Amino acid sequence: MSFLTEVKGWTPVIDALTKEFSLTTSAVYGVVWRYCQGEDRICRASLETIGEHIGVDKATVMRHIKKLCDAGYLVDLTPELRNVPHIYADAGRAKIINLIEAQTVAQCNTSKRKKHQTVAQDNVTVAECNKSVAQSQLKKEEKESKKEGARPKQIQLAPIPAALADLCRIRPELMTNGLAHEVQESTNLLQQAGITPDLIRAFGEWWYKNDWRGRKGEAPKPRQVCETWMQFEDTKSGNDHGQGRGFTAEQLEAIRLREQESEQERRGRR
Repeated sequence: MSFLTEVKGWTPVIDALTKEFSLTTSAVYGVVWRYCQGEDRICRASLETIGEHIGVDKATVMRHIKKLCDAGYLVDLTPELRNVPHIYADAGRAKIINLIEAQTVAQCNTSKRKKHQTVAQDNVTVAECNKSVAQSQLKKEEKESKKEGARPKQIQLAPIPAALADLCRIRPELMTNGLAHEVQESTNLLQQAGITPDLIRAFGEWWYKNDWRGRKGEAPKPRQVCETWMQFEDTKSGNDHGQGRGFTAEQLEAIRLREQESEQERRGRR
């Protein structure tokens, strides 16, 4: 799905999202997406603040954000937090292109009056506009370049995704949208199976001693933690980390199906 890469003065409402869900869901996504265009590429705004942008209450925003997270458009990086604003990331399912700027009627009228100037004046105005666009782009590129050399801001994750990120050697502040989505999906499965942070750390010890990739020093991917968890469960009896319920056959099948879909998407991009 593709739409605008950068907006000035307005919030994007995507037709495809409106058709799939509703106008409100699309508007909520648009607000969160705008916040995600900041330096750290995440949205830290509270539900109340998001709601103020589009005239809805906190509960309404919460319902529609959940729909967007469940559908894979947004990623909740702090799913276990309670009574504090969560941190959301755009999952990258909406590809953004080009630039559009919105103006008020007064601004448009000012532009119309300029049409009565001489052709020479108009040409100067166009040249100045082009210069302004070029300068803005240059500043943006310089800012991005400085960001690459700057120290990334640290993101505080909830216990389970934090333990998972530590196991997989993932720095939360450097996660791509796709990786953040994979962490979110794996976190949801681990929580549903009753897995605790201590069990995730115990899994790490098992991984580096038993899995052939771990013995080579490779860290597991989030999805691999779920895929090999039953092997860990079969060999961990009698430890002091507490017992997780393990994954059901349906959950394991869901993991396999998601992996097949991801592989198909990767092949499609080649």
